[in-house]
Amino acid sequence: MKRKNILHNLTKIPLLCLITGTVFLSDSIYDGILPWPSPFHITLGYTDHAFEFSADWNWGHPAKVRMNTPDPVLPADGNVPLEKADASTANDTFPDPDGGDGINDSDIGNEVPDSDGSDTASDPDGSGAVPHPDGGDTASDPDGSGAVSHPDGSDAASDPDGSGTVPHPDDKWEQEPGGVDEPADTEAAIGEDGLPLVSYIQVEDDYFDDAVFIGDSRTRSLQLYAGLENTTFLADTGLTIYTVLDKKLTPSTSNSKTTVTDYLTQHQFRKIYLMLGINELGTGTAESFCRSYSGVLDQLRELQPDAIIYLQAILHISESKDKEHTYINNAAIIERNEALKSLADNEHIFWLDSNSAVCDEDGYLLDSYTFDGVHLQAKYVYLLTDYLKQHAVKVNTPPYQPSFTPQPRAVP
Repeated sequence: MKRKNILHNLTKIPLLCLITGTVFLSDSIYDGILPWPSPFHITLGYTDHAFEFSADWNWGHPAKVRMNTPDPVLPADGNVPLEKADASTANDTFPDPDGGDGINDSDIGNEVPDSDGSDTASDPDGSGAVPHPDGGDTASDPDGSGAVSHPDGSDAASDPDGSGTVPHPDDKWEQEPGGVDEPADTEAAIGEDGLPLVSYIQVEDDYFDDAVFIGDSRTRSLQLYAGLENTTFLADTGLTIYTVLDKKLTPSTSNSKTTVTDYLTQHQFRKIYLMLGINELGTGTAESFCRSYSGVLDQLRELQPDAIIYLQAILHISESKDKEHTYINNAAIIERNEALKSLADNEHIFWLDSNSAVCDEDGYLLDSYTFDGVHLQAKYVYLLTDYLKQHAVKVNTPPYQPSFTPQPRAVP
């Protein structure tokens, strides 16, 4: 009876061994597949033309069995023998076909993994985001446009300068409403007249409430017939660039005479409109006239540092008046206008040439618009007013620091 029991128990040993080996191997090969921990882990490795069998007991008793093989095992491509990526004991695992091993290259891919779990094949920059077909990835290029994103969430494809503003269709301008355009190309910012291009806005009468108009009899016509009831005018018949600051005149706001210098010392404005020059014809040259004009502009900027200045062109005369061949002629006016234009920067001093509103295609003041070939009839003064309303800029009031320095230039 005892012998029979012994034999019966011995027959159970192979079965127990099979179950135990299966559990250990399963836990080693498929880590975490079982709901309980294995007492040791088994790893198989190949080195120096030999297989190694390692069993690392959880309680610290490692064991290793080495079996020599006569020939090296070749990878799938049959080119080179397999070698471990790391000869240390900790990395004694079967190598991947690419030369890595199960520790340094756990996905059997082509690259060592990045710290975020991806690798340099699928995630070249280690950002943790799979690349787009264009070479960017979802971290640096969320929309897959091929352009790195700006901090504001736009990217270099839709927002080249990172301003957060989508460019206009021509990709040349980003316009500030009523201000100077911000060009993408600095060369394109300068117009044919040599001045920075300006984006003008349309305004109504109240735009001129904080403006002062300074000029001669032509400005006086605006005072009388433009209907700008809340606007200040410092105008007088016969006023010139040589007398403008010191000649006593009557402002539109009072009956007491004063000078432009005194009035602007006591009152501050946001805009100054200046038009002089018809009475100066026949005296001096275009260059000397321009130098005097430049000196007046400097003093106006000192008196009104927060105001922008609209430098208005001298209005042309009619063809019949021009044919009288006196010192008052369009050739002289055009020459002086060219000199005056050089004083504008279109940042603080804006050049306005309203001749296009009242002249024909040859540049002559229309005879039907004038009663003497020089001044507009009252019923046509609105043409000048409309031009000014269509050529206004939104006023900002930084200190006067133009990036474009106006310089008087000789007129050929």
